[in-house]
Amino acid sequence: VGGRAHQRQNTTVVVRRHTARIEVCKGHIPAARVHAAMASAFGHFLILVGGRTSPTRPIQDMYFASAKTEVLCWVPVQAILSGTSISPPPVWRHQLAFVDSNFLVVIGGRTSCGLLGDIFYIELTSQDSLRFLDFVNQETGKENGDCQTYRLAAVWKSIPAPQLRRHSHAVSVIKSSPCREKVFVYGGLDIVDSALSSAVSISFGEDNRISISEVVFEPSLPPRFGHQMTAVNDEGVVVVCGGCSFHSILPEEKFLVLYPDIGVWQMVDVQPSPWYKESLMFNHTCHSINDGEVTVLFGGGNCFSFGTHFDPMVLRFKLLESSTLPPSHFVQGFNASCLHKSEFTSHILKRRLPTVFTGKTVAGCSFGLASSWTSERLIELCADREASVHVTSSPNMDFLTRNFRFEVLSMKELINRVFHPKANSKELLYLRSMGKNFRKDVSDIQTTYPKLFEEFSLPLCFPSEIFQEWKFSSALRVSSEHVQLWTHYDIMDNVLFNIIGSKRVILWPPHQVENLYISGSTSAVLDVENPDFIKFPRFKSAMKHAIQIVLRPGDALFIPAMWFHNVRALSPCASINCFFRHLPKDRYQTKDLYGNKDLPEAGKALNLVREAVDEIEKLDDEYCQFYLYKLRSVITERLDSLTSRKQEQTGGSLESKQDASN
Repeated sequence: VGGRAHQRQNTTVVVRRHTARIEVCKGHIPAARVHAAMASAFGHFLILVGGRTSPTRPIQDMYFASAKTEVLCWVPVQAILSGTSISPPPVWRHQLAFVDSNFLVVIGGRTSCGLLGDIFYIELTSQDSLRFLDFVNQETGKENGDCQTYRLAAVWKSIPAPQLRRHSHAVSVIKSSPCREKVFVYGGLDIVDSALSSAVSISFGEDNRISISEVVFEPSLPPRFGHQMTAVNDEGVVVVCGGCSFHSILPEEKFLVLYPDIGVWQMVDVQPSPWYKESLMFNHTCHSINDGEVTVLFGGGNCFSFGTHFDPMVLRFKLLESSTLPPSHFVQGFNASCLHKSEFTSHILKRRLPTVFTGKTVAGCSFGLASSWTSERLIELCADREASVHVTSSPNMDFLTRNFRFEVLSMKELINRVFHPKANSKELLYLRSMGKNFRKDVSDIQTTYPKLFEEFSLPLCFPSEIFQEWKFSSALRVSSEHVQLWTHYDIMDNVLFNIIGSKRVILWPPHQVENLYISGSTSAVLDVENPDFIKFPRFKSAMKHAIQIVLRPGDALFIPAMWFHNVRALSPCASINCFFRHLPKDRYQTKDLYGNKDLPEAGKALNLVREAVDEIEKLDDEYCQFYLYKLRSVITERLDSLTSRKQEQTGGSLESKQDASN
């Protein structure tokens, strides 16, 4: 795979630590080709399969080489052909994987008849490795073209795999258990050359039966083809490098980190910003080195309009060690000026995932006159008002222990103390506006702060209904720097319009409720940035699902109902919240001032569960523990059933797409 000449090559480039060079090889050197696939096995085997020598001449061959020999010696390989076995057809733009230290698997690719819809696999053993080394030692003295064919004592097998009918995809072998591995497949092009975002895992059971299943990510992975992947550790973390999509891949989109076991992913920026920002990142390779580094080699492409471009560089980078602070997982973002409000209703609300809205300029979304608010302007608009304010000496406010007090302040004093605090002041302030009658009315800034609301304009990407017939409440929030609002969930959908200052927001999906130590709607884990894992051991699992983003002036964040969120002010802040219903009004509790009371059916069911637990706890400890486990098993069984139904629905849709493409 070497050289920069605009022609097919049959040279072999070997990278040893930080040096790349073309190796002089012996044996039967494979013919020059493109779109072949290569895999490593037993720590030193190199296996080459397929490719094409011209657009009309695909290749049906397999070669072995060993990195243990002083000079790479390529040897053609043939498997035993029995009456029922069939070797893979001539194929290109496919992928190879060596899994469980036994199975070489050919996945997808183009053939002269279309796309490969079967998985082909052959079982190799360590004895094959030893016998091959003996064979190579006998052949190294022979010149190119004189090397004999090495015959494997194994047969090819195949199974139908319509989910994997694709080409130009990427694969990576990841750990599925301490002793087993699985192949993770992502992206590619389908039969009509549409880019795919689907991901699939392939695993071999104890009886060597192959299991194929879809891997679901939230949010969905971006469609991508021509990319490369590599696993970077034993925890199943995968790095995706480069590739193409429906649109040009932006520099910040070129590297993704995937967590297939938990179905989340993020974009990462490689620092410092080297040549890869301008690189095509196509037709390249990437590898994970023993020390955890990722190495990206060469690449390039041809365009009839702009000529041929090659990357002669080798890029190395290493992911930082994970800390207790969650990574900045990707949340789908939209340019507010390019989004019609109908798309919010038809697409974003139905996704039920957090979404950020910003703009091309520093100003981000347009909030009308509110976009230019200053602390002085806030005082002018609210000077005649008073507010009940949270006052605390701790930056981490705790709803459960009430480490704050309420104090009635004029808005002028509040705003001055937030935006112009005294140097020696230890008190921090936080306002979440309430209704006119705080015991009976929900917050409504149209009523309590009418002059302020007159200057706020809803960005055009949001439907006016969220402030009209769908509206539950609207709130003004003003916060001192460093203040953190406790982790909680709301039963209403919510858009946070960030007007002044910056905020760090951490979100957790609803299914993490059992790992967040929830009391009512609030988490007992106060310090999410330095959590006490001894006191809250399950919170470590929750952090693997955490999403962290930073909102700057002009940003808006949609938070779906039941998504847990924790917000910290990175500077003095002012923002507006709009809570709105996405279910019919009669589905919610009538006496709910803050939008965090559970749905009536759910509240009733939870009370019954608590009563059931109280009854079980009257039993002796031995029986109490048994029946608490049994109660949990009933709930787990229902959850498993619900999850299975969702997976069947998702799998059915995937199969339908594959059938259509066939």
